[in-house]
Amino acid sequence: MLNRFNGKVEPFAIDATGTNRTIFGDVTQSDDIDDNLNADFLKGWEIVGVNDNPTKQDFNALAYTLGNLISYLYQQGLATWNTTQEYFVNSYVVGSDGKLYRAKTGTSGTPNQGNDPTTDSTNWENLDGKFVDLLNAQTIAGIKTFSSFPVTPSSAPTTNYQTANKKYVDDSLATLSNILNFNDFFHAQDQKTSGTSGGSASAGTNNRDLNTVIRNNISGVSLSSNEVILPVGNYYIEFEATVYAVGDNRAEIRNITDSIDLLSGVQGFASGVNTVGNRHFVNGFIEISGSSKNIVGQSYCSAAKTTDGLGRALSSSVEVYSDMKIWKLS
Repeated sequence: MLNRFNGKVEPFAIDATGTNRTIFGDVTQSDDIDDNLNADFLKGWEIVGVNDNPTKQDFNALAYTLGNLISYLYQQGLATWNTTQEYFVNSYVVGSDGKLYRAKTGTSGTPNQGNDPTTDSTNWENLDGKFVDLLNAQTIAGIKTFSSFPVTPSSAPTTNYQTANKKYVDDSLATLSNILNFNDFFHAQDQKTSGTSGGSASAGTNNRDLNTVIRNNISGVSLSSNEVILPVGNYYIEFEATVYAVGDNRAEIRNITDSIDLLSGVQGFASGVNTVGNRHFVNGFIEISGSSKNIVGQSYCSAAKTTDGLGRALSSSVEVYSDMKIWKLS
């Protein structure tokens, strides 16, 4: 295998001075390739008489002309189309628009000549967009079949219609599996002995009791004094509670550590006049960042109700007045 010359390729005798290099078969000097590739050049040494010797200038002209053509290809890479050049099937040229074209016609008997590739789609195929552009954005039409799996960026997709790679799908399924299989799950309730009411409700926000852990397999999560301690992470929470005769009401989740309301449920109404009970709930996603936070479930009530405003006793078995479920997503 030959190595490429490590430098700028230039024609032979390009630096010849004066008339040491002339046009082939002539006595004048020119660097223009159109002048040098003339009728005498096409005849070759036929221009030299039988008893004459070729001149140094003609040898320089010959090498210069051939070197000029070679240097042009080194510089251009692929020749631009010319109206007088003969082309054949699978000849490649650069059109005047800078795009790459392939000849669809042209034989030794009927060459493809004088057909401008930028306007003639019968004799030329425009290859622009026929290859994958490795540097710029490109729209690719048609169905493409890969013989091996393409490798996508290591980051997860972030916008609609981006490719979802195997790792992203596996991670998403793992998260879903954790939710469905309760692998990262916390469940606590406010349980009281049969016949014991939920307690008095004040007008405004009431922190609800949570005193019994049903299940907890989330590392770092714990229950203390009715507050759930959550470490840094993303969570899905469901909270529900009962109220009785407290007027307008709704369930809420609050970050006690930072005094921030995290989630609010839809409004309900439990008439005090008709002594009506109500069950309200809230659910949603929250993110805990920076450090662990203490959260509580709350019931907002527009009216106070002593003794059983936070739930009326059923008196048949253990009484349950509030219920919180937490799934850790990541």
